[in-house]
Amino acid sequence: MRGGGAQVTTDLLSEWTDPDTAMEAVGNSLGVFDDATSATAQLNGESPLRSTLYVVLLRLVDGGALETRACTDGRLTFRWRAELGTPTPAAANALVASHAAAPAPPVRRTRPTVHPFWHRLAVQTAPLLLPTVSCVLVLLAFVWLDQSVALVIAAAMAVAGVVGVIRRVEFATFWTVGLVIAGLLLRFS
Repeated sequence: MRGGGAQVTTDLLSEWTDPDTAMEAVGNSLGVFDDATSATAQLNGESPLRSTLYVVLLRLVDGGALETRACTDGRLTFRWRAELGTPTPAAANALVASHAAAPAPPVRRTRPTVHPFWHRLAVQTAPLLLPTVSCVLVLLAFVWLDQSVALVIAAAMAVAGVVGVIRRVEFATFWTVGLVIAGLLLRFS
């Protein structure tokens, strides 16, 4: 980024420009830094202003005004599209201003979701009940059934738990924890 009071304009975007300088140029175009002592200080770190100006740059890319190229450090550089050439300062300011305004999200009026008592109770007790149920089922299988049949049942329950964890099924981790506890109880008893 430039410092020392130099006015960075969108003319720099006629060549590949680093994201910091591009954000400063867009900010100057929008008048964001008119009252600031230093645009560099305003854009230092991870400030909300920095994020907002970067979003404006990405909107300009999505709108077809700018193009990007990746740098070796993973950041993007920006320049005006070749079809646009170098727009006049007034045209560049108009392009930036038109892409700076966020599109209004559609207004949806939704009622707050109120879950019945039994649903809330099930969600709150599941972390305790699922490990208990899976642990007791494995233990009962080993007590009541032949060891080979109980092993097949425990393996099937473990496979179901692991597949659930991999697919991010809600509460699958609790089910699998119960199976681990049952295995530890059987091993050390």
